[in-house]
Amino acid sequence: MKAVDGLDQATSIYSSGNFALASEYCQKILDKDPYNADAWHLLGLIAHQLGQDEFAQTLIKNAILLNNNNADFYNNLGRVYFSTGNFQAAEINYLNAIKIQSNHTKSLSNLAGLFRTTGDLNKAIEYGRLASKSDPSDHESRVNLGNVLKDQKQIELAIKEYRSAINLKPDFALAHWNLSLALLSIGQFEEGFKEMTWRWKWSGFPSIERKFKEPKLDISTDLNIIIKPIKLYIYPEQGLGDTIQFLRFGKILRTKKVFSLFECPTELLPIIEHSHLFDKVVTQGDVLPDFDFHMSLMDLPFHTRIDIKNLPQKVPYIRLPSDIRDKWFRKLKKYKEFKIGLNWQGNIRNPLEKFRSLRIEDLNPLSKAKNVTWFNLQKTSDRDNFTEISKLFLFNQKGPEPLSELAGLINSLDLIITNDTAIAHLAGALGKPVWVLLHYSADWRWNLKESHSLWYPTAKLFRQSVWGQWGDVIDAVMRELQKQH
Repeated sequence: MKAVDGLDQATSIYSSGNFALASEYCQKILDKDPYNADAWHLLGLIAHQLGQDEFAQTLIKNAILLNNNNADFYNNLGRVYFSTGNFQAAEINYLNAIKIQSNHTKSLSNLAGLFRTTGDLNKAIEYGRLASKSDPSDHESRVNLGNVLKDQKQIELAIKEYRSAINLKPDFALAHWNLSLALLSIGQFEEGFKEMTWRWKWSGFPSIERKFKEPKLDISTDLNIIIKPIKLYIYPEQGLGDTIQFLRFGKILRTKKVFSLFECPTELLPIIEHSHLFDKVVTQGDVLPDFDFHMSLMDLPFHTRIDIKNLPQKVPYIRLPSDIRDKWFRKLKKYKEFKIGLNWQGNIRNPLEKFRSLRIEDLNPLSKAKNVTWFNLQKTSDRDNFTEISKLFLFNQKGPEPLSELAGLINSLDLIITNDTAIAHLAGALGKPVWVLLHYSADWRWNLKESHSLWYPTAKLFRQSVWGQWGDVIDAVMRELQKQH
């Protein structure tokens, strides 16, 4: 086996996803030629795919020692560092690649992605445009540029880049997914939810598509016009916030020829059982009743052809068991001042949370509000931050762990102030006044510029005007609080 032929075979096998066999081919090459830099590099890529990033770094560095004039080597070493969160090392290696090849599209595009992650949007868009210019046919760099433009709220330009990527590679699922988020953010729901169905074809999507012996509801099905009645099994797929937001579509099915079966997250069960949104509610692990088709809750708006004109906006659409509701009203009756629930951080494992969450220095002015009794709605937080903020606000009630009890507390408050977490959706779905504090590039469901929410009529939105700066947001909240009393 010639080294070149063997490397071509190894690369082809690697591309097919058979990493073990590709590794064997590389080892055979290195047995004959231990100085083959390309084989060391490919072994590094295999290690990265297997999650062995420290080993991958060593292998790719071996390749660079043997050939320090290959831009791909530096670029892929940068990718490995980026995946571990070592952004400084990633940047150095991307720049090394560009020193070797100034128009190295992948490195330019990866730098755009890196600076987007670190919040340096000016550099991100600079490198994004350079990448797109260096190779207009590169569909991945188009998506990277689109993402940066979306973060800068240049949505129409972002959509143009996503569509360009799809024209270059029609089955590029990541481009379809990002296009869906951009379209939804400007209220183009019908096309946006259709594009969202591509998420299942994106290998990086965090949820796993469910499989049953019964068929998945066909993508062409419009539940508004089906003639024969069906039994439809519906399940959540993402976080609690997404689930709470999309529960509203269950009620639509009550007017269609659909018997709806909903698989409810255990923590939501006491609430959903009292909300009468679905014909039957089960939890994961229950013996499943018979059904004809299955689908994700997130696809309901697509299959019911929701657009901005017929979006269900009536709140509350979830209801509490009377014992929980009454218990919390009694518990909070003694507090005579304006009662505000506060939440400042979501899931700390979410990479976006560093942009969404607030620190003690951000919240400090809020603690000085007059004639307010504060209640803690925070369930998870950085421990030091939690302790200091709790001292600052002198909370009168710790947020209870069961979600139904937390909902009971929220339902008894005068106002909820929260960043972008499930708390915002829970308060909005209960029809409670909720002020949502949003970072500069907010999630699609909060639209672009409005201070009101399409999804929750009782919500008021406060947005960063400068990336990463919460000062103007808190100032606006304080001004609104002064109007309350």
